[in-house]
Amino acid sequence: MNRRVTQQDIADRLGMHKSTVSLALRDNPGIALATRQRVRAMGLEMGYRPDPALATLARQRWAGHETGSGAAFAYLVDSRMDNAFMHRRFMPAARARAEARGYVLHEFDIGDYPSMKALSRVLHNRGIRGLLVPQFAHTDGPGILDLPLSNFTVICLDLGWVATPFHIVAPDMFAATRMAWHETNRRGYQRIGGAILSHTPRAVDDSTRYGASIDF
Repeated sequence: MNRRVTQQDIADRLGMHKSTVSLALRDNPGIALATRQRVRAMGLEMGYRPDPALATLARQRWAGHETGSGAAFAYLVDSRMDNAFMHRRFMPAARARAEARGYVLHEFDIGDYPSMKALSRVLHNRGIRGLLVPQFAHTDGPGILDLPLSNFTVICLDLGWVATPFHIVAPDMFAATRMAWHETNRRGYQRIGGAILSHTPRAVDDSTRYGASIDF
């Protein structure tokens, strides 16, 4: 098994101090841009990948907190949904981004488990504490809201049809809709129709798309 490339290895190759390399990899503005670019290029050449567990350890050490660990997290899909194939299309990019930051991303299908408690046990036993959750519609059987929330940190990737208590990372649908209209006009199209409120049931952001289309 190949030894993991460390920040010290990069520092030795470049003749820099390890702290300079560490700051450069975090894009600290106190390090000259040319130096940051040089360090990142060398890290890429050497196959450097950050270790999130060590990063957490360092942060908590300086903050005086007890340490935690876990470099793996889960991407949840639900094969019972009609748009499950869309969620799986996001996986390659999500996995590549995770690996670039030193994490491992695993896919889990909610439809494979009899209950969310069963899925929770599997995730817990795999050492997974973080979950990425795409938009979910109402389905028969166990759903994301049945998940024991105290065991995980959960990030939703879209608004979807179900209001959830989780943090959400979502596109700016208002700006995206206006951009679509402007771009269509720029290309010379004159008679443009928009099927804005076509979801059944209505999506949370349907009204946002409608509002962005009023002026056109």
